[in-house]
Amino acid sequence: MAGLQYSKELIQTIFREGMMRESVIYQESLQEGEQIGLQRGRREEAYALTVRQLTQRVRLEQNSTFVVFMLSELSK
Repeated sequence: MAGLQYSKELIQTIFREGMMRESVIYQESLQEGEQIGLQRGRREEAYALTVRQLTQRVRLEQNSTFVVFMLSELSK
């Protein structure tokens, strides 16, 4: 709340870094930020996995279409 009235530099001179880390509010904010980061990471990994799986499936379908075409050409 102090940041709404005072400059960052003034607040830093008043509060030691260790004091802030021991703050319950600071700890809650830190945990919320970590949770958000974990959720983003999971979402990004799920997206990347989906893209990899779709890419592999498309390659398999393209290859199987090619194999069917080649077999039909060989049987002529």
